[in-house]
Amino acid sequence: MNLNFDDLFLRNPIPMWIHDSKTLAFLDANSRFLEKIGYNHTELLQMRLGDIFPLDEIPLLFTSRDPDQHSQPVAPLQHLCTKDGAQFSAELYALRLDYGGRRAQLIHVVARDDQLLEKRTLEARLRISEFAHSNSLDGVLQETLDEAEVLTGSTVGFFHFMEADQKTLWLQNWSSNTLKSMCTAEGKLTHYPVEQAGIWADCVRRREPVVYNDYLNMGRIGTLPKGHAHISRILTVPVLRGDVIVAIVGVGNKPVNYDEKDVKTVSLLADLAWDIAGAKYAESALKTSEYWYRSVMDQASDGIFITDLQGRYIDVNQAGCEMLGYTRSEILQMSIHDLLVDHPENPLRLDGLQRGEKLLTEHCLRRKDGNIVLVEISGRMLKDGRLLGIVRDITERKKEEERLKYLALVISKVSSAVISTDVELRIVQWNKGAETLYGWQEQEVLGRNIDEVCQTDFPPGVQEEARRFLGEEKKWRGQLRQCHRDGRSIWVDASVTLLESECGSFVGGVTINHDITERKLAEDELLRTKDAMEQINRTLQNAFEREQVASRTDSLTGAFNRRYFFELIEYEFAASRRYQRPLSIVMFDIDTFKRINDTYGHQVGDEILTHAARVVRDQLRETDILSRYGGDEFVILLPNSDSREAAAVLKRIHRRLKLSKYVVGEDIQVNVTISAGIASWQPGMENPAQLIHQADEALYAAKGTGRDRMVVFDAGEVDLSKKTK
Repeated sequence: MNLNFDDLFLRNPIPMWIHDSKTLAFLDANSRFLEKIGYNHTELLQMRLGDIFPLDEIPLLFTSRDPDQHSQPVAPLQHLCTKDGAQFSAELYALRLDYGGRRAQLIHVVARDDQLLEKRTLEARLRISEFAHSNSLDGVLQETLDEAEVLTGSTVGFFHFMEADQKTLWLQNWSSNTLKSMCTAEGKLTHYPVEQAGIWADCVRRREPVVYNDYLNMGRIGTLPKGHAHISRILTVPVLRGDVIVAIVGVGNKPVNYDEKDVKTVSLLADLAWDIAGAKYAESALKTSEYWYRSVMDQASDGIFITDLQGRYIDVNQAGCEMLGYTRSEILQMSIHDLLVDHPENPLRLDGLQRGEKLLTEHCLRRKDGNIVLVEISGRMLKDGRLLGIVRDITERKKEEERLKYLALVISKVSSAVISTDVELRIVQWNKGAETLYGWQEQEVLGRNIDEVCQTDFPPGVQEEARRFLGEEKKWRGQLRQCHRDGRSIWVDASVTLLESECGSFVGGVTINHDITERKLAEDELLRTKDAMEQINRTLQNAFEREQVASRTDSLTGAFNRRYFFELIEYEFAASRRYQRPLSIVMFDIDTFKRINDTYGHQVGDEILTHAARVVRDQLRETDILSRYGGDEFVILLPNSDSREAAAVLKRIHRRLKLSKYVVGEDIQVNVTISAGIASWQPGMENPAQLIHQADEALYAAKGTGRDRMVVFDAGEVDLSKKTK
């Protein structure tokens, strides 16, 4: 691997890992994956793939085939486990590579949490809308807070209304959990000046959602009412209608940090709750006076339509008229079917409303000028038999959602600098990869000319070639020298594509740049120092291999260490269970080792440990693994071996140890013997600890019956009363 690959891997905004194709052990991961999964780099390198999948269910395609050189999905959708036990959905893309001489796979992780969150949020909005039809305003607000807590993982929720003077708040409701177990503060409907409120009311002062993930250490918390719930993290969002803040909604005490998804979720629920509040007021006004009824109708920001059972309009508010471009009198001469754009796959059925069912759906309405507007309709039948529909224009919201999805797709698929420009080559989008490559933050470059920011230096003839290709093919690719913010030169592999509207007019362009500075420098240097670089690569490779060996071996005996043994047995045990193949382990220690230490000293004891490990290792097969378990105790892992085969291996070891006398000084010989226990995998075993325990029991039985022998574990024969050490 070269430095260029390391930079692209470690700095990539897409979560990635590398694992050994054979052992499925993790070899490396970038910071985005470690952040996503919750483990640090050291922890991950001690793990295998099964550790991050539910119930250790490694996708079959990791073990049944070797992906080709092109990135491709390993499986349609996988669930991965974080360190704290949570799960998230993702698509995994695999690429084969050589990693320090080992066959490995590079995995790209494309999370799909946003799709699940959108679905859960939509379902919550539907539940709240249905709940609102048969419950009070207080109940709706409390239900909204309860849903917000569930979606964000919070345990505190509150809803404040804002007076028209924009200076006074009054508490309308708490969430169910807050009232039940976390808050004894009184004061519902009590007015509270904003200037006296703590930082939890900063969303009013800043007129935007505010997140404090370290609330207790902010330094200006401010006072809370007596009995108020303890707060550790808090998210508050203002509900605005025009330029006026009408309410604030807050949640708190999420176990982990709040993020933009939480902000979006709470904002959507808060807007819905306020709109339902408007609808509740409208429904109440219908029962009281025409004055209040018309006042609420005309102040609502969403369209409110009332029809008879056949869908003929009886009333409409000003917002509804403005949405569709008709006057009120014109709409009252029409029916739902006059405005509705027919959609065979999603018909608007009034019969459901007539049976008392609730409705929450998206449809297209035709404006007076012929344009189509996409709306969200929430409908129900009133007690007097009329049909009430609350209609919200979601055209811009849908456009924004599509734009965000497109941008998310680009970012998830492209790891390099992505820069979008308008027809004047002014920068309109500048991704994280561009920030890393050029050193400029997005807010510093928006609106500036791309060549002014990047200081592009075209090689001779390249600029003319680029213009010709862009004019003919609408795209061009080549190498350019540009400038980092700190003044140093950088080389990029640039791919430029012109963007055209549906009518064929030029609307801008997208440039995708890969940093090839190191490669260019390396190519020049390689021509002069080829032999030296090859030697450096060999030296680095040898150092890497030595480091890998040192991390898993016992420094005294040269056997594998205890940690590496547990990694191997986890893998071999899982394979034995999956494929029903034999597996055995041998646990042994050196007889009377304490007496040897006491008689000849610890240095001689260490030499005997090393001597015994060398003799044992010489008798093992290539697939057998010797590890130092602790002190004078060793363990041998024998894949694909039953107890009979394990006993045959151990007999060879016994004979060789007895023949290899260890000489102390010039004339003293020490007879080295061992006691050993053998245990083999049996159907029904659930984890490696059972196999280790059985081998340990057999070892104790061997020591308890005279030492210098081996015992094969048999639950009916091992006498636990003879345990000695």
